[in-house]
Amino acid sequence: NGLNAWLGKGEFLIAEADESDESFLLLEPEIAVVTNIDADHLDHYSDIKAIEIAFAKFLEKVKNTAIICEDDERLRNIKKNLNIQILTYGFSNSQFEARNLKLGATPVFDLYFQNKKIKKIFLPLPGKHNVSNALAALAVAYALNIELEIAIAGLEEFKGVGRRMEIKGEKNGIIIVDDYAHHPAEIKVLLSAIRQKWPNRRIVTIFQPHRYSRTKALYESFLSAFNETDELILTEIYSAGETPIPEISGEKLAKGIAQYRTVYYFPDFNNILDKLPFILKPGDILLTVGAGNIWQVGEMFLKQ
Repeated sequence: NGLNAWLGKGEFLIAEADESDESFLLLEPEIAVVTNIDADHLDHYSDIKAIEIAFAKFLEKVKNTAIICEDDERLRNIKKNLNIQILTYGFSNSQFEARNLKLGATPVFDLYFQNKKIKKIFLPLPGKHNVSNALAALAVAYALNIELEIAIAGLEEFKGVGRRMEIKGEKNGIIIVDDYAHHPAEIKVLLSAIRQKWPNRRIVTIFQPHRYSRTKALYESFLSAFNETDELILTEIYSAGETPIPEISGEKLAKGIAQYRTVYYFPDFNNILDKLPFILKPGDILLTVGAGNIWQVGEMFLKQ
């Protein structure tokens, strides 16, 4: 239904666990999916090793089955020391595996389970990351004794969720898309997927950095995160309640990126809206990116 939450009537609760403050260690899930471990939330964790330890603790709490992405090196290392039931998924050496992948607006791949071909799948969401997520969903279905044919049929009708490549509307031939990505690795994957879905359109990206601590910790990674976009606009950092850090700002990040490519910096949304008519062209993708309130820019543009 395109929403990011839904109150159902079944026997299962599906939740997105939050590792940012280790609150996910309060959960004792029957089934848990872990997609990857990355250097993030370094305002809370001392280093990447501390994050790995937290994830290992989380996985040890799983009562039934842990579903782990075999493509992630850190997860592969953690998996070796786990004493729980595990299902793996990925693009190689996995129980649930995507082979013969063809990326595009509608990715196509052959699903293999335990080295046996199950079916060719046509996924309605672009991006290699969505293929990976689809494999994870099929592994969950298997762990719940749901027939794979039924699960595959559901995947092929899936419309996505709010704030993940969400199409907000179209104006003057310009498609407005919004996404929650706020980590450099996520941004790279997002832009790649946007390019696959709309290969012949210019991408105009508006990025709102999220948290002073993240901007400081991942500053160098942000500098090369936007290579796939044709035009780039930065605005000021969304604090998410953090106290500002001296010398860390959206403007500083923009100046850093400007060493490698053209970037515009506008401190607030009104500045952005004033300048967009001089940047946008019919046929463009206007992409708002960030975990704060940057989605409002797209909606304001549509209402102008």
